[in-house]
Amino acid sequence: MGGSDTGSGAGRAKRRQFLHGALATALLGPSLAACAERPPAPLATANGRSIVLGPEPGFDPAAPPRDWFRSPSQGASGFRVVELSGVPVLCIDAPGGTLLGRRIATSLLAAPYLHIGWYLDPALYRGGTGDGLPRGLRVVVGFKGGTPRGMQLVDHVFTGDLPGHDRTIEFRFAGLGGNRIEDSTIEFAALSDRGMKNVLRGPALGQAGRWHLEALDLTAIYGGFWPRDRRAQVDIAFVAVGALRHQLPPALTAGGKPVASGYVAEILLTR
Repeated sequence: MGGSDTGSGAGRAKRRQFLHGALATALLGPSLAACAERPPAPLATANGRSIVLGPEPGFDPAAPPRDWFRSPSQGASGFRVVELSGVPVLCIDAPGGTLLGRRIATSLLAAPYLHIGWYLDPALYRGGTGDGLPRGLRVVVGFKGGTPRGMQLVDHVFTGDLPGHDRTIEFRFAGLGGNRIEDSTIEFAALSDRGMKNVLRGPALGQAGRWHLEALDLTAIYGGFWPRDRRAQVDIAFVAVGALRHQLPPALTAGGKPVASGYVAEILLTR
């Protein structure tokens, strides 16, 4: 994850090559807390691409650098940097609930496209239905400004340990567990903080166990949820990642080892 605001061009190129190679192989294979005391540092941008989450070598999720946060602040870590094919990626453990994120201040119209590279661990979906809640990964994007005059959004200012915001969209890549991994169906959806849902990719088999590269038009998705907002005045306030909260079946926890929900290799904002 972008542990610093400067990452080597070679490192970025290697990560993109790894993601596209992993995706091609998979496709060919089997089926306010409080207002910030100071503004966040600008994202490093090259060729219109800004790295939000990496991770870069040396990034420590347990002691992240400036502008990073955990919500809830006292929540269990559940995040590890591991290497896959020589590329550092963020491993996110189940059962989740905690978010690891980065405060930013970027105009929505200046960086309207969100790119996510993520992978769901197939083992997460074995062991039965558990508590019946979906298992998987989520990326939460917070927004500030642009709301119609007279709206009362005080409840959002005091939401957990998240940075101050007016709106959030949660991108959720998840599904229910079952007795057999291959029977699990997983969908990709966007959810507003008011509970509205936009299914971006319907439930399908065979989604776990391979890399997925998403390219999302934030302005269009935002406008679908809040058509009256003035998007030219909206800023992206933060981007956070985590696993969904759920109760794992005993079959998955018997060994006492961490159970991975999946991995995130990169999150970018582009124009």
